[in-house]
Amino acid sequence: MFNEISESIDGHPFTLAYNARQVSVERQTSRGLRSRHLRRVARMHQARYGILVRDGDHDVWFLGRSKAISFQTQLEGWLRTKDFGKDPFVLVITLDHAVYFAEVVEGYIDTETVLVEEAALENLQTLANAATPLRRFAGGRNTLQLGGHQLEGLAPVKVARAGTHRYRLLFFLMARQGLYHPVQALLMAGVLVPLLTAGIGYQRYEDRLARIAQELRLKQQQMQQQVGVPAPLKTDFSAAPKVIELSDYFILAEQFYSSGLASLQYARTVTIAGATPEYPQQPVRMAAVPPWTLELAAGGAWTLSRETGVPGDLRSPEAFGRFRVLEHIHALAAHAGAGLAISGVAQHPGGVRIEFALRLFHPRASHLRSLGKMLADRPYELKGAQCDFADWEPKQCDLQFSAGTVEEDT
Repeated sequence: MFNEISESIDGHPFTLAYNARQVSVERQTSRGLRSRHLRRVARMHQARYGILVRDGDHDVWFLGRSKAISFQTQLEGWLRTKDFGKDPFVLVITLDHAVYFAEVVEGYIDTETVLVEEAALENLQTLANAATPLRRFAGGRNTLQLGGHQLEGLAPVKVARAGTHRYRLLFFLMARQGLYHPVQALLMAGVLVPLLTAGIGYQRYEDRLARIAQELRLKQQQMQQQVGVPAPLKTDFSAAPKVIELSDYFILAEQFYSSGLASLQYARTVTIAGATPEYPQQPVRMAAVPPWTLELAAGGAWTLSRETGVPGDLRSPEAFGRFRVLEHIHALAAHAGAGLAISGVAQHPGGVRIEFALRLFHPRASHLRSLGKMLADRPYELKGAQCDFADWEPKQCDLQFSAGTVEEDT
């Protein structure tokens, strides 16, 4: 989600956004509901830019964080004009220094990946070994040569004049659709100070309501404890999307091997670090794409960092008993071929908390994605992760989890 890369086609530079957050809204839904839903998702993911695509009776909004361009919106329109059948395949497009991969299912792009030359050739070989159907196109006439992989022609993508396939300010797009965005009020009023003051007052009002709600929850917990009823346990179910997001950053990190890639850390922020005696050209290019920040240190060390994008998902684990979860944790380790360490099983009011760690050896992004699918709708929270790299390959990934359960299986 919100992956971006600075690349070029035939020497023309551009910023490509891929795996964007999508919001599909029925057009018959009231404008008020559409506005609130779109603003809520955009605010959650800190997205200020968007692309609008009409799809039947739905509006599909692609959200982003910069004025990048989208291949997905261009290609999906083109795919609908082609008869490629309903069987899934992978669409491959060569760029100047990297290769774009898109998994296509029934005319829609499911996931996107961008890999530099060596990793791209390795991925092509992996797909070929798995007998995955491929369709290969060139982004331009002078783009990367795949060597032995025949191309079908030029891809139907534009980078210089992308038009409606370039991300634009979300408030502008919403205004054109008659949808409300708070920035419109600021532009129409002409006098910012009173409106800002009102906004601050409204924020204080929301903060006050939040404090009152928190006080009520605390009082409820105190009353339950006084009468001997344990407060219901809430646990975070967000491990699955976080591990999948980690796999996206893993793919991105592997593009920095030539800059001395050493580690990838994931918690509240994601940090990619390395060291090189040469000028860290690729990290510097990435730092030009918000919200990445770059820090340079003595000895050629560099660090790229940004906030992660997956929110928490607090729910009751009442359907998951302690022994059922322990059994599943061991199944996770077996499935991933990972080392397992359970560091603690602690009693909490209303349930049990299990802390454990998985160590993946010589991992790939596909391993992380497979693990993420096994975590879907399970009471697991990813506390943090670190992947180490050396000699142009991943060595291991350590992932720390917390699982919330009820005491007995039901």
